[in-house]
Amino acid sequence: MASEFLASLLKWIREPASWLALAAASVSVATFILVYAYPGELRVVPPDRVGLHYLGSDRRLEMLLPLTFTNTGAPRTWRHVLRVTAVLATDGRRPEGTRDPALAWEYEDAFVGKREWLAKNPGADHGTVDYLTYVGRALPFSLAGGVSQAKLYRLLQYDGTPSGKALEKFTLVISVLQEDGRVEVARKYACREEVTDDRFTWCPLDPGES
Repeated sequence: MASEFLASLLKWIREPASWLALAAASVSVATFILVYAYPGELRVVPPDRVGLHYLGSDRRLEMLLPLTFTNTGAPRTWRHVLRVTAVLATDGRRPEGTRDPALAWEYEDAFVGKREWLAKNPGADHGTVDYLTYVGRALPFSLAGGVSQAKLYRLLQYDGTPSGKALEKFTLVISVLQEDGRVEVARKYACREEVTDDRFTWCPLDPGES
């Protein structure tokens, strides 16, 4: 019985058509995986700088956070971004009895050029190259496989007790919630100017991070 099976297998191997059929089947399986089944992952690329600003008398933090999302999965797969939060961790240098500020995505903004801004807001020239404009409230969005998308988020503080000196250097821990878990990335930033309540201060990556 075994010898008959071996003989049949050797005969099958010697036939060129057999190899063609096997190759075609392998290509079909690989194509199915690459186009339909490969789940991939959600990659989150943090920015080279973040904008910080104090709000009101309680000095709650407001942050401008540019992020780029990439779905590395097959074209027919989808990822859904549900929520974005961030924590400014100060590595133990925060005064006793205070907590690191935690912020959550509330709005989406966009940058527009000066000409476009002045066309919609005559006389509101702030003397800058680009201007912020409101896009919408925080809403979940989908990302198809193989697609990248950049967004400019405005986050508002909902917890913690910030202090100016603690924001000179900090580790920003960004957490992105999707339907099958969280993606977290962390980068160190350094504010070269004092964070104030009259404008956004852009804090670049700490030199050791670049």
